Amino acid sequence: MIFGFLFAVCYNPYIWTAATQPRWSFLAISLPIMIWWHSTSLPNHFTLTHLLGLTFLSWATLSLLWTPNLPDSWNELIQLLIVGEAFVLGARLNTLKPIFMGLSLGLAISSLIIISPLQQLVSSQHVSIHLEGLLGNRNMLAEAAVLTLIGCIGYRLWWFIPGLLPAIFMPSMARGALLGLLAAFGIWLWSRSRILAGLLALSSIFVVAILVDMRTASALQRWEIWTDTLKGLTFKGYGIGSFYFLYPFISNTFDITVARPEHPHNEILEIWFELGVIGLALWAAIWATAFRSADGISRCILGAFLVIAMLAFPSHVPFTAFVAALVLGHTVRLRNSLWSEHELGGQVLCYWHGRKPADQIAD
Repeated sequence: MIFGFLFAVCYNPYIWTAATQPRWSFLAISLPIMIWWHSTSLPNHFTLTHLLGLTFLSWATLSLLWTPNLPDSWNELIQLLIVGEAFVLGARLNTLKPIFMGLSLGLAISSLIIISPLQQLVSSQHVSIHLEGLLGNRNMLAEAAVLTLIGCIGYRLWWFIPGLLPAIFMPSMARGALLGLLAAFGIWLWSRSRILAGLLALSSIFVVAILVDMRTASALQRWEIWTDTLKGLTFKGYGIGSFYFLYPFISNTFDITVARPEHPHNEILEIWFELGVIGLALWAAIWATAFRSADGISRCILGAFLVIAMLAFPSHVPFTAFVAALVLGHTVRLRNSLWSEHELGGQVLCYWHGRKPADQIAD
């Protein structure tokens, strides 16, 4: 719980990346310690999801050979390694309940800041916390609060929920976070009534239309970025961390003299742009295998994350990236290792051929 709380409140108001760099640094230092501390909690089976994740990481590392901007690429690769450590930690934990307790308490501090004049206590801050709390960005705060809220509901941490509500619903409302919350509710509803889940999906069309109409200019900007990115897609990709550097060369519609996007606000497009079809296929396979073995809580969290990922870049935000990787790892904690599955497959083949397995020959 202490780990989750410290991570949620980690913030340095005197640097430009006040909410991101301190959290990445915190994870880089604390995750190896947490993994070592929980090394005896559960055996760290090397599952199919582990193999896919390692292959994805290897492909991202290989892309350094053709990326046009090595400094950004190394930074992205280091962040990907940190996310991988969060996955390993999740696979070793029996329950994520204490971490969600700590995260919710830390986010409650941000909620308190945005509904009170506490932000005036830091007079020389470089980054506003008036509506952003300690996450540095209004959308990032709401997205983090939504994922934490789902975890609190799943683990029945009812007393921790009120502290999250201001971070989610205070104006201006974050559309991606609300759609993620709606997706989580739809996944939960699907397990109980597919008819009601289908009706919810149809009504979501009207919800999306309303949310787009609320901030049309922002929606049009995202559409322009997506259009430009689609034109630049290749089979091999341009290398990890290359989007920000190459976007001016592929942009035909977005006015880069006003702003230059660091990410295309769509994880699928960014992975395809940087790591190509192979990277995208590996990324999709990781999610598919993890989602298959996930319980109800994990499926709701992962579903909300994927919806947010279609409209933002949560994999590059330390809070949401950590939660998603932690839950991904937790979904495979009880799965058989690849070695045990190989042995089971060998036994099945032996029986099929009419021969006894090696451990039964003596009998």
